Amino acid sequence: MARNEYFKYRELAELRARVAELGLFGDIGFVDEVHPGAGERLFASPAKFGPFELSNRLVAHPMEGWDCDPATGALTADAVRRWRRMAESGASLLWGMEAMAVGFDYRANGRQLVLIRDNLGSLADGMKAVREAHASSPNSGNRLAVGAQITCSGRYSSGRRPGAPLLLTYHHPELDQRVGGGPDTPLMSDAQMEDLAGLYAASARVAREAGFDFIDIKSCHRYWLNETLAAKTRPGKYGGSFENRAKILFMIIDAVKRELGNDFPLGVRLNLYDGVPYEEDPETRRPGLKGRGRLSPYQVPYLWGWGVNENDPLQPDLAEPIRLAGMLGERGIKMINTSVGSPYSNPHMQRPTDTPPVDGYQPFRDPLIDVAIHIALTRELKRAHPEISVVGTGFTYFRNFKAQAMEYCLRNKWMDAVGVGRALLSYPDELRMLVEKGEAIPGKGRQVCTGDSSCTTGPRLGLKSGCVFDPYYMDVMKDIRNRMKSLGLGGK
Repeated sequence: MARNEYFKYRELAELRARVAELGLFGDIGFVDEVHPGAGERLFASPAKFGPFELSNRLVAHPMEGWDCDPATGALTADAVRRWRRMAESGASLLWGMEAMAVGFDYRANGRQLVLIRDNLGSLADGMKAVREAHASSPNSGNRLAVGAQITCSGRYSSGRRPGAPLLLTYHHPELDQRVGGGPDTPLMSDAQMEDLAGLYAASARVAREAGFDFIDIKSCHRYWLNETLAAKTRPGKYGGSFENRAKILFMIIDAVKRELGNDFPLGVRLNLYDGVPYEEDPETRRPGLKGRGRLSPYQVPYLWGWGVNENDPLQPDLAEPIRLAGMLGERGIKMINTSVGSPYSNPHMQRPTDTPPVDGYQPFRDPLIDVAIHIALTRELKRAHPEISVVGTGFTYFRNFKAQAMEYCLRNKWMDAVGVGRALLSYPDELRMLVEKGEAIPGKGRQVCTGDSSCTTGPRLGLKSGCVFDPYYMDVMKDIRNRMKSLGLGGK
């Protein structure tokens, strides 16, 4: 399979034809024109989102750079550069900047930002840089709301101290072994889980003092809080029933509210569907290329996923995510940013692309199918809870046609705002250009994201996250190419 086999569309008509061929027109659509003066452009229009009055409906998702200080967990010059560029992006809502761990043992990697009081000065300086960058940018007249995404990485806490135990919430028959565990690995105790509520509250206070406008309690991508929601096989008071599995998330929300008061805004980045694990099929490898993805073995009924149909786990079941969203709304949380899947166990779904990262696999189906999953599930959540402000995800794969797809979703009220993530690494002010000109014209250091995946391959190889089109990361990209060649990868 050659790289970039699927996305071959130079004209919107070609992309529409492929969407129709795949039977996805009920979930994916495009408007004809998004240039200024062409008519209604909701993505570029002011809107109320949760408690915030936004200048547009464009959102920058949290993006880690794997570039914070490994000893202190504080921001570095590389990280602040990323933050400044997000502030200049044109997005009116910066959902979480990047995932920020509540402590050192809860990092997904050894260079993740740690949201503790010792780093308050670093965080405050970072937020000052964000405000200054926004004020001096062409979109300085836009209102800007900035969140802090707080997380515990759970089973994926690879940045924990040497010798620290695995943080398994429940046993997964496939994923335990992928992180070095097994059926006899001790689970996190109830007390350990309860103690984390205090760490979340302490991190939230630091974030507010540093100048953030809201807190995002990360509950996606199979990190810890996502897994607490999926812990059907966990024994005791935090496993089994939906009510038990939701207790820890609500405990953390209550702890944060006690710390910050009921009026400080909270949001949740929520997985709507975990899916099932996939793996590379080594029989389909070709010279220089990974093999196609294939399903890992699974059992039915499938009892190890959130938003998953137990009798047919390849299909979502939104009953519990929709129920949870209603309960979050009752607790005053009126902002949800949606996602699906995991970057570790089914990356084709979590971040649709033609070109996988080094630990991934080649697409085994058209990635438009996975884009449609993002959009369709977000639409159903919004229909069930029109009172909640919802951010939609999955638009990067549309490349030059993302604005046409975003506008279609907004006009049909499938979501209230539209977000992009790592695409901003390759074209940092793409969203501003879409507002101002209706298109993003490539130039030096500005290239519409092609889904190359180097920004994920780098971190998987222990390097920073950058883009092949950004001269700032030239040395990183050279290192990636050399390491990929040593692994027999890197294309034909």
